[in-house]
Amino acid sequence: MIYTLPLRLENGQVFTSLPTQSVNFSKTSGYDGKNLRVTNIVGFSNGDFLKECPNCGKIKPSEAFGLRETVDRDQSNCKDCRGKY
Repeated sequence: MIYTLPLRLENGQVFTSLPTQSVNFSKTSGYDGKNLRVTNIVGFSNGDFLKECPNCGKIKPSEAFGLRETVDRDQSNCKDCRGKY
């Protein structure tokens, strides 16, 4: 997982600890515990938050995206799509 808890989402959900079960919800954004912008979050499964890549449309764990710490946000496109540039 690339985010720091607590994770505060624009849909009103706040995660102060990792869920014990899978969670799915409509795509939303927000901020993590380091005030890093998080985007395209659609749920949680297998120990990681899930994101939807706006380029390929696939849902993948946050680890498949990475961070852009120089601009205080996560990557929008997954590593596979970014590798095609």
